[in-house]
Amino acid sequence: MSDWLRDTRALLAHLSESLLGYPPGLNEVLEPEHQEADDLTAIYSRCGGASLPDVWNGYFIDTPARARTASARAEPLSIDGERAISVFGSDGGGGRFAIARDTGAVLYLPSGGAVSKSTYWQDERNEVREVASSG
Repeated sequence: MSDWLRDTRALLAHLSESLLGYPPGLNEVLEPEHQEADDLTAIYSRCGGASLPDVWNGYFIDTPARARTASARAEPLSIDGERAISVFGSDGGGGRFAIARDTGAVLYLPSGGAVSKSTYWQDERNEVREVASSG
């Protein structure tokens, strides 16, 4: 098990009602699955998904099986019709996390951007931003 997985699980074990102000729900990081989504190998080689509803406003990493169904669930497959992406998670408030297929960078797609015909359309208030490089 990677250090990240072990450390994250240890931190989650310390969530408590006194810290949060309410009873924590189920917060977990899953073991990796054997089959990974093509563009998401780096993420899914470390964990098989995560459900962290009590961390900030909630963070969720899809399982590889769910990530593979992104297009069937009407998730965006590109940004502004130009940059190909693979959506793999959300922030609990409607924002999405995706991998840029050209660079491997992790992108944040704010909840206010429009999604139409498999495309996330950004504007001046809902600009996609890089939150982690591929390195």
